[in-house]
Amino acid sequence: MQNNWKQIWESRDTSFVMVNEDDILMKLIQTDGFDGGGGDSFITVDSWKSYVSLIRKEFSARRTDSIFEVGCGCGAILYPLHKFGHKVGGLDYSVTLIRKAQELLPNAYLVACEASELETEDKYDFVIANSMFFYLPNFEYALFVLNKMYEKAKKGIAVLDVPDASLEYLLEEKRRKACPNYDEKYKGLKHLYYPKAWFLNFIEQKKYSRFVISQQNILNYGYNGYRFNCFILK
Repeated sequence: MQNNWKQIWESRDTSFVMVNEDDILMKLIQTDGFDGGGGDSFITVDSWKSYVSLIRKEFSARRTDSIFEVGCGCGAILYPLHKFGHKVGGLDYSVTLIRKAQELLPNAYLVACEASELETEDKYDFVIANSMFFYLPNFEYALFVLNKMYEKAKKGIAVLDVPDASLEYLLEEKRRKACPNYDEKYKGLKHLYYPKAWFLNFIEQKKYSRFVISQQNILNYGYNGYRFNCFILK
């Protein structure tokens, strides 16, 4: 399953020409998989910037805080965070996407590797994973990655854009209607859906000062009603 997804991400077109910051960000948003906006809408640069600002607000992040992203793609999240003044880093299993991110963020620590290979000695204030956990092969693997994220973070972590297990049937039907050849196109490419209780069980075993599980809320994103975000602050 995971290797099939990896082949898809390796084949993404990253040859776009740099123009201005907003054009660059729009290309990054599209290349990182948000080119359809959730099947029936279109995510704009402004709505994406608002989403990144929301992440910073939930963390109460200062410009001096460092942020690391697991599954960073070509940098749709890291690029605006860098523009906000944060030191950023990330990993992704797609060499193609990481090379593009390195082109745009030459001073960032960026590495092509599996999420399970996340090193934890070099700490960052916050560690995030956006729209990535549903590509993981199973819950055991996901828990291993989540523990590594928690260990790497000094102040907190966030797992964002998580498909809600209680709404799996409805979301799969929505995706199927948006894509006439859905079953053929996504054969062997399943998403992993998470019960919110899965995150609550993890939180209960950790020392934390605050946690928030909230509905996803990106303007013009068709999957808002089916996905959630989880923030855990130490």
